[in-house]
Amino acid sequence: MKSFIKNNRGFIIFILCFGFFRTAIADWNPIPSGSMRPNLLEGDVVLVNRLAYDFKIPLTDIVVARIADPKRGDIVTFSSPKDGTRLIKRIVALPGDHVEMRDEVLYVNGHAAAYSEQEMLLEPLENGR
Repeated sequence: MKSFIKNNRGFIIFILCFGFFRTAIADWNPIPSGSMRPNLLEGDVVLVNRLAYDFKIPLTDIVVARIADPKRGDIVTFSSPKDGTRLIKRIVALPGDHVEMRDEVLYVNGHAAAYSEQEMLLEPLENGR
């Protein structure tokens, strides 16, 4: 075992640094569903800045330093409390905001959300057609 560690020291250090980087600094996540259409499509992969809001001890949820608070319009990733799936969503309201859905229109603090006209786009199929 000692000879394995000695012979592969550089690779082991690389793996440890890579693991630290992915859990504490940046990560990438695939888009699991169509809820972010048309901006993000299922299967797209996004780069996630793990230092956007706080610094955590790698491989834990222990916050060491708070950096910023989420703002309306930010896109965030989090684990689903139901099954642990990694989700990606846009923040539409902040703590204390009143959110309501009426006639399929989102209202935040009594103001209707502004929607731009939807444009029809064709998505390529898996085989490139």
